[in-house]
Amino acid sequence: MYAVIPAVYLLLQHVFAVLGAWWMYSSSLCLPYDIMVVVFLYVCTGIFGVTIGAHRYYSHRSFTASSGFQLWMLLWNSFASQTPILTWVRDHRAHHHHMDGDGDPYNIQISFYHAHLGWIYTKRTDVQKTAVRSVDVSDLEKDWKVRYQKRWYIPLQILLTIILPGLVGKWFGTGITYGILVYSYLPRTLVLHGSALVNSLAHYGSESEKPYRPTCSASESYIVSFFSLGEGFHNWHHAYPRDAFAARGGFMELLLNPSTVILLIAAKVGVVWDICRPEKMLKDLLLREILPCVRLDDGAPYSFQVRTLSDIRLWFWESPDPLSGLANMYKKDGIELTGDFCAFMEDLLASARKPKTWLWRLDLAVRLWLCPSSAWQSSIPAFQSALTKHSIARDKSAVAYHYDTGNEFFKCFLSENMLYTTGIWEGASTLDEACVQKFREATRLLHRNGATGETHLLDVGCGWGGSMEYFVDHGGFRSVKGITLSQMQVTYAERRLLGRADVFYRHYKEETGVYGAITAFQCTEHMPYDQLVLFFEWVDKHLEPGGTALVEFMTTTKSAKCHPFFDKYVFPDGAQFPLDEAIRAAERRKDLLLTSVDDYSLDYYRTIEQWVQRMEARRDDCVRALPADTSAYEKYATFLIYLKWATYLYKTGRSRCYVCTWKKKDRPDVSQYGSTR
Repeated sequence: MYAVIPAVYLLLQHVFAVLGAWWMYSSSLCLPYDIMVVVFLYVCTGIFGVTIGAHRYYSHRSFTASSGFQLWMLLWNSFASQTPILTWVRDHRAHHHHMDGDGDPYNIQISFYHAHLGWIYTKRTDVQKTAVRSVDVSDLEKDWKVRYQKRWYIPLQILLTIILPGLVGKWFGTGITYGILVYSYLPRTLVLHGSALVNSLAHYGSESEKPYRPTCSASESYIVSFFSLGEGFHNWHHAYPRDAFAARGGFMELLLNPSTVILLIAAKVGVVWDICRPEKMLKDLLLREILPCVRLDDGAPYSFQVRTLSDIRLWFWESPDPLSGLANMYKKDGIELTGDFCAFMEDLLASARKPKTWLWRLDLAVRLWLCPSSAWQSSIPAFQSALTKHSIARDKSAVAYHYDTGNEFFKCFLSENMLYTTGIWEGASTLDEACVQKFREATRLLHRNGATGETHLLDVGCGWGGSMEYFVDHGGFRSVKGITLSQMQVTYAERRLLGRADVFYRHYKEETGVYGAITAFQCTEHMPYDQLVLFFEWVDKHLEPGGTALVEFMTTTKSAKCHPFFDKYVFPDGAQFPLDEAIRAAERRKDLLLTSVDDYSLDYYRTIEQWVQRMEARRDDCVRALPADTSAYEKYATFLIYLKWATYLYKTGRSRCYVCTWKKKDRPDVSQYGSTR
């Protein structure tokens, strides 16, 4: 039943190790650094010889190593004296194939001691012999280094475990026998028990310690991981045997896993590469823990999938905030998100609001750090300007950054009349009809406030001239003039209007004329409150007595700048403010009387939703329409996520859209406020 030679060898090894430990602590020969030498040998033997050598590299092929690093691992494995690599791997692979069964060489079902050390000197059953012989180790048999280790194993044992430690002891002045016992038998025996704990104690845990593969005996054990130098996260290992980290990879898994740390250092040096990790499982675990409220099942109103682990790292580690990360994911096509974007954003923000402990944050930081780096940099040039914010020159460059993306690009998703503000959907079934309805309502408001056929109208931020064209053809005004800060819009509008109205590349502060009506459809989204006050001062100055101002606002619940990502890559110097601030800014001009306030928030949500649908349906056309000097797909994806984010803001009421009209007093005794809708 017992093999005599292995039993005697194992007994003598323990006797010599105990003698070495006793001698080291009791003898005057003991040097201060002897303990350090033993610990050093224990760590190097355990890591290079067993954990990342025999186990992770040779047994599971979890990474690729250079020839020099392979020889280094074989030397330490030979010093460990746990049988040649070929035999060690054959037994271990049989353990994985037949775990807890009759063919398992170190079956925990027999007894705890059998799994720990008893299997070494217990004669194997016929079933175990057959199981071990059937294991495929052809990959090792082809490796000349493994073959030579097996052939010269006994001479290597004599050299590495007797001659060299004896010479070290003699060199230290402690003697040959002391060197053999303390520098050889003691650390090797400690490593043997550390490895044996993985087969015994790590297979002896409770059901709660088996989160990844509950049906097997392997469990998660911090104690085993400490003594085995990283192999104690055993339930994970049996769920994903080829994982080079042999653990999920959190804070504790790294703290108690020095083998993984050494592996990462070796990869950084360049002697190790192609590190294998169970990417799909790690992705799912990370997403479920980072985004607990995001629904990943088939019944969700959206379909959500992150392509790689490096994309998760880009999203939550390499980006300054989750929304910037999501936008970066869109830019590099690292995310597949279809269905109800607003529902996804609600779940995303609900996940962000969930309370998190510092330990959870630390664990997550380690796991994200261990994810492969995305090595991705945006190729879209960010908006940069050394000019004073909201100066005329900077306003021109900021507006041009967004609108001079290209007329053909905007034509791909805007309505036929190129309206880049809200349509009005009452009585409209298509985007084009909603935009015409918007112009019709704007014209009605202007006339209701006193505009006539003698009125000279100025359209501030006239865009591509869609509103001007309607005012010329259907507004009944004496003249129509438009100003914009986009050269491309000026060129497009001039071709469109064919001289029926004048369009100028001009900041509103540079305009000197006086008009009977002034319209500004969403041009105030570039203005914070202080600039809004200046804008209404300008309106008051350039509006005739009795004239009308119609201003469309994008508002929010509190004053806020554009999100940093969109400010950098989409809409520079953008700002939003509450409606009452806009009205208060106008009230500072006592001659301007508020006459109407209309809420078109849901109309704007529906309008932006149409733009998003058109962009997605005409993706290839959008990409082809972008300038050739940028990464076209990245620019397209950046605009797309910008518009999707806007749909979420308007659908949930975080942003709103209002059209307000003011009438300028034509005589001093007029009351301050007119009728308000």
